[in-house]
Amino acid sequence: MKSGAPGVDHTAARKFALTNGVVGAGWGLNGSTQETEVPDGCRDLLKYLRHAKKVFPSNSAMLTAAKIFGSQMKVGDFCWTYIPGAGEYWCCRIEGEFEYRVGGAFDLYDLHMTRRCTWANAGMENMVPEVIINALRSQFGTVTAIKTDAHIAIEAAQAALKCESTSL
Repeated sequence: MKSGAPGVDHTAARKFALTNGVVGAGWGLNGSTQETEVPDGCRDLLKYLRHAKKVFPSNSAMLTAAKIFGSQMKVGDFCWTYIPGAGEYWCCRIEGEFEYRVGGAFDLYDLHMTRRCTWANAGMENMVPEVIINALRSQFGTVTAIKTDAHIAIEAAQAALKCESTSL
């Protein structure tokens, strides 16, 4: 949830996401041309991608984020983020399908490819498993799958969110 767009207040963007129960990535389309506009609330990933490829023709990062938010991420999955100024780790459980959002705070904070979720404060670094800390420190820490020791990340998320255990 860290935008690469210029002028985005990352602290305010994270606060907005945590308060409003969304996790998201950038790459907004509206304002480019009529033929690349996608309406707010669009849940059609293929429609978004058709237009996004016109606006961002050679952007592999956009395609990767769209794949993650649009098809790899599933309802019930967990996501983690780190709040640098506060030193806090937060996790969420995905509750909704892909949704393209535009307008207001979504434009201001460059959060366009979104999923609805429920966030919980998992605590400071000493309360979070190292597998999560390392994943968020990596070059792909903004959006990355935790494959090694994933069960540890899942158990920590379930504890923070007070979820019932599910089989892996």
